[in-house]
Amino acid sequence: MTTRVLFAAPCAILLLAIPPARASAQGGPLGDLYRARRLFALRDRVAARADRSVETRCYRGIVLEKFNQVDASIAPLRACIAATTDTLLAREAWRTLADGYVKLYRYGEAASAYEGLVRRYGAADTALAADWRNSAVLWRAAARAAMPQRIATRAGTTLPMMRDRAGLLRVPVRVNGESVSLVFDTGAQLSVLSASEARRLGVQVSADTIRVDAATGLRTTAHLGVARRLRLGSIEMREVLFLVFPDSALAFPQIGYRIDGILGFPVLDALGEISLERDARLRIPARVDTAGLRNLALDDLVMLVAGAVDGRRGCYQLDTGASTTALFPSFLAARRGARDARLRARITADTVGVGGAGGVRLIPGLAVSPLVLATGGATVSLPRVHLYTEPIDDASRVLDGTIGQDVLRQFAVVTLNFRAMSFELRAAD
Repeated sequence: MTTRVLFAAPCAILLLAIPPARASAQGGPLGDLYRARRLFALRDRVAARADRSVETRCYRGIVLEKFNQVDASIAPLRACIAATTDTLLAREAWRTLADGYVKLYRYGEAASAYEGLVRRYGAADTALAADWRNSAVLWRAAARAAMPQRIATRAGTTLPMMRDRAGLLRVPVRVNGESVSLVFDTGAQLSVLSASEARRLGVQVSADTIRVDAATGLRTTAHLGVARRLRLGSIEMREVLFLVFPDSALAFPQIGYRIDGILGFPVLDALGEISLERDARLRIPARVDTAGLRNLALDDLVMLVAGAVDGRRGCYQLDTGASTTALFPSFLAARRGARDARLRARITADTVGVGGAGGVRLIPGLAVSPLVLATGGATVSLPRVHLYTEPIDDASRVLDGTIGQDVLRQFAVVTLNFRAMSFELRAAD
């Protein structure tokens, strides 16, 4: 058996406060697709439906929110809640509505929606109720502490980036006028700072305690911080939220490494479009293109992209904070019949170390060698990919895998467009 200690996902901060759905609508093809997180297939199926049934209208609102048409999703989600007699579908509409309010920076309404979820549905599932209460604490604290995030100064800008000893990209940022190098992480649902950096940067930290689960499966706590000003080159943002962790939660003594902070999804989304260039530059255009591949979705604050392995289409988390690509148990479960023998010949035993807030966890599993992945309008060959045989978090229970730096580094330009909902990999021109 091969043992590898990979810093596989050091900063994929996954909040228990914002879990993927563990159950959804009762029966039916749309409910089946949603439960399995086949969001791209769900989008296409909903678009093909001409009926005006309550179920179709409910999923139309959910699809609008998942594909970042958040303003347009609010009215149909409210209508769904009022009209549906399906308790589980109503619950998912409430949860999606809460997430929409978060994306619109309407923190108080998000907190109220989560509090409403606890009142209406908490008695039926105590684990979900605990998550919703945690979400309510987070967004109620945000409503007290911060105005809506906004861009105060907008212009095109290009920033130099560097790779740290863990192979992760860091981008220079100024927070409240002070310089800091933050890990660039599409897998982080919120931006992150260590407690010592938050103090140095003058970030205001609330007393509210937020429960957090990391990619390791380990649990820790954090507090909410607010940066009144954040600059990325010539772009200035205001009222940026951070999760503030104890320094020890972002330290990895096993490899002599620590994280001071992470630039998370809400900042990236506000920029509209970003490109990572192979020469370690982050380019942000002054004007955002509205055309693209339409292969990007948002499950709560987690970026998902369409991909295919061995010709089978799937849904993958896009995580620039992961040094390596990995497959989840659904990859193996979906492969039956004649392909099994060919797949077994490519599999060996494997162990990886997964890093995240709270430390590093060794996880046994399998490795697939080699693997060809089609995503982002390109095809990628990977010599070796870890395959988890058991879920390590909620996302790994339903998604096909996570796409990391070993894929992205093979291309000259990686572009994420949150208005066209497009993920594109481009070789050199």
